[in-house]
Amino acid sequence: MATVTPEEIRELATLARLSLDDGEVEQFRAQLTDILGYIGTLREVDVSGVPEFLSERQEDSSLREDAPGPQFSSETALSSAPNTRGRLVVVPKFKED
Repeated sequence: MATVTPEEIRELATLARLSLDDGEVEQFRAQLTDILGYIGTLREVDVSGVPEFLSERQEDSSLREDAPGPQFSSETALSSAPNTRGRLVVVPKFKED
């Protein structure tokens, strides 16, 4: 099973611009270690007899064609946005220049 170090968690937190105390680092380390363990378990599953997924473009696919449905106006789409400018949604700045 893959083990994640506290240093790796701190590095990930820095990349995500998160501030974690030592308890949170340990909590996330344990959770991420468990997740990677689950992924390792999935890698061990024998899928040799499972057919490959067929997309809707391949023959013998039971998926339907993608067809456009009813549409609504820009005004309706933007009606619940908290702040708009014309046909755009205004969002707060999240990245420093």
